[in-house]
Amino acid sequence: AAWAVLMLRGPTRTGLALLEAVEPLAAPLTELRQSLAFALGFAHHGVGDAQAAHEEYAIALTICRARGDRRTEGIVEEHIARIHYEQGLLEEANERNLVAVVIHRETGNRLGEAIAIANLGNIDISRGRFEDARTEYEAALALHREVGNRRFEGTALANLGIIDAMQGRPEEALEHLEKAVTIHCEVGNRRSEGMVLFNIAELHERHGRLNEALAVYEQALAIHREVGNRRFEGMVLAALGFNHAAQGREEEARASLLAAETLLRESADREAVGKLLARLAFRNVRVDHVLARAQLSEAESIVALTGAGPDSELVQLVELAQAALA
Repeated sequence: AAWAVLMLRGPTRTGLALLEAVEPLAAPLTELRQSLAFALGFAHHGVGDAQAAHEEYAIALTICRARGDRRTEGIVEEHIARIHYEQGLLEEANERNLVAVVIHRETGNRLGEAIAIANLGNIDISRGRFEDARTEYEAALALHREVGNRRFEGTALANLGIIDAMQGRPEEALEHLEKAVTIHCEVGNRRSEGMVLFNIAELHERHGRLNEALAVYEQALAIHREVGNRRFEGMVLAALGFNHAAQGREEEARASLLAAETLLRESADREAVGKLLARLAFRNVRVDHVLARAQLSEAESIVALTGAGPDSELVQLVELAQAALA
């Protein structure tokens, strides 16, 4: 019943509390304990507690291996890879996803294979390998359509929209992103709907449509708060802060940026923290040189830690801040 609540409503603190209430009923190294560990990992991850999520996934992985449950082992590997990715540990994430792809192919899990391949695409974006990412996203989209999974078809379309935007194809990007929103609305996937609205807002902003971007950011923010997605709430608040700053609303900008930094640090998303710090350093050059230098130094450390590639957004933002501080 607790797992059903989690699936129907997404990861929430209510679902997490239900799972924690059931946990003492499960004996060690049993299928029930394995299922509960995976569900707890999923719930912790959804509410922004990456460390607790990793601990539960590790328990699930140990039990999978002891029981010879290769299918679930592949799924758990993919979820651990996602945590590594969000923490900016790209090499670890890549290795876990490659293992997941092998296991999914071995067990005939086409949906799992598609998800892991798309995750490899996310890693290639962070490394600045955009053509590799496009190839992986297109492969994932084909697999999702093959198995008829509309929810992940929407995610794959959104990923292609992100690549289009990065490669200067705004019309194709908007088409892919709007199709993705339509699918997420159709299947009731509010969490992903909020993520794609954020991408659409970014696209508007990139082309100077600041008021349109602001309105869509606010839609996305409301959804992320509704579903309890604190990591993406932080990302949207950061974008809102810079949007307010660009339109001369300094008080609103400072409030949004401060809240964003707090949430992103809480979620342990190193890449997102690094991007925010680099942009803050660039912004603060003329008003507080010492603060800007400290923010840039931390962003540079994150680049070194994550192994972000020279064409990645994180590295490009750091280079802009370095030039401004030179």
